[in-house]
Amino acid sequence: FDNYNLYHFENGSWTTIQQIFKKDSLQTQHKDNGIKKSQCYKVTQSNYCRAESDLSSSSEHCSIHTSALGAMNHNILTWTPYVGWPVMTYKIWRQNTNSPAIFDSIAMVNGQAAIYLDSGINCKTLHAYRVTAYGNSAEKISVSDSAKAKAIWINTLPAPQIVFVTVDEDT
Repeated sequence: FDNYNLYHFENGSWTTIQQIFKKDSLQTQHKDNGIKKSQCYKVTQSNYCRAESDLSSSSEHCSIHTSALGAMNHNILTWTPYVGWPVMTYKIWRQNTNSPAIFDSIAMVNGQAAIYLDSGINCKTLHAYRVTAYGNSAEKISVSDSAKAKAIWINTLPAPQIVFVTVDEDT
């Protein structure tokens, strides 16, 4: 073993973006357009003779990209599915309006879902969301980027219904 080769999919092809010379399983890649679309990666390994494993047989992993849209009295959150391993569940997180550094878990949906309607929100408030994918083991976790939306509030209330009128005391 000599190094790993990290590839990024952009403009229709795979491009080497980094060589990693340590046997580390964690690598962070910062991309400016990460909040605009899902980011896909592959990794190969090279030996000291510069022979490289086959890129086409390397598994592809793509990040989760979230989008949020304000709708009538609720927000609609959508996301691209995680690619790389089967997703068992997605957890939906909403930013805490009192403590913006904290995201509260608001729902869990099955691994086939890609949409969530949030009606438990504060009126006239911009809400931020994140999604976490969970696979079938503890190390298979992927966190999305964040997305924000503000619901369209209709403040008209329906008229109350009178069930009956009666006389309490006939004096």
